[in-house]
Amino acid sequence: MPYEPRLPKGCDQQGRYPQAAEPVYDEDELGIKLPESEPWWPYILGGIVSLLVFALVFALLGVGK
Repeated sequence: MPYEPRLPKGCDQQGRYPQAAEPVYDEDELGIKLPESEPWWPYILGGIVSLLVFALVFALLGVGK
């Protein structure tokens, strides 16, 4: 006897309704503006300046000895 499961009308082969995968709303239609990502260059610049200050402090401490 072959196995033939009965799916509800409108379901795909895995038993899901296709409209469940669609978004409920669209941000553009509602006028919602998503926040932009933060710039990365201040973190790089801060790291470089921190390393230079760190090296300068230890260079000045080492000169006196």
